[in-house]
Amino acid sequence: MPKAKPTQVIVHRIELQEKERDMLETFVVGKTVNNLLEPAIALGAVWVTYKAAKATHNFVDDEVAPVAKDLWKGVVRLLTWGTRDELFPSS
Repeated sequence: MPKAKPTQVIVHRIELQEKERDMLETFVVGKTVNNLLEPAIALGAVWVTYKAAKATHNFVDDEVAPVAKDLWKGVVRLLTWGTRDELFPSS
């Protein structure tokens, strides 16, 4: 059986007080930091695994190191917003 078309539109509005806005802002900032740190931590774990495999078994190619180093410099540049020259003056 078909439904009848609506005859009116009801709009619900949620208003937050100052304390609730502050709590929501804190949550959003925390979530943003978490979203930025998780990939950085994963990249660090991959780097540690690579170094451990290289040191213990010596089966990892040396050609990976320069690429990983450039990738790491790019991550540092992104996270430090342009202070790369302070961290890597010779580059």
